[in-house]
Amino acid sequence: NIENIWKNLDEEYLRQDIFNNMSLVALENDTIIQGNLIKANTIIDGLYGVYKFRFDKGVVNEIEVNHGNINMDPNFNFEPIKQRLETLYGNSVENSYRNYSFSSGDYVINLSMDSKTNVVSKISRQ
Repeated sequence: NIENIWKNLDEEYLRQDIFNNMSLVALENDTIIQGNLIKANTIIDGLYGVYKFRFDKGVVNEIEVNHGNINMDPNFNFEPIKQRLETLYGNSVENSYRNYSFSSGDYVINLSMDSKTNVVSKISRQ
């Protein structure tokens, strides 16, 4: 869950050799990419995509998950991600078009579509 990642992950851990030049990706289902089977894995339940962690003095201060790009994938859609987050975190607050906030304890998840049509969730502490 969010709190486990937030409290237990630090910048030094992610700088280990095993993570060098690798994106942290969470996949909901087993997926074949360029002929290679990539097994499903979860970092935070319900948040699937490419993870970026931002740190302040070695401690997590924001987690960003890029779920995908609407223009690059004709099968990709914003609404199923929003619905999954509503199922997990309850009703959202609509900030503007395709920009929603969810609460999870001490954390806020902001789901939005950026100017490049990437659908992104940003998690921060309240």
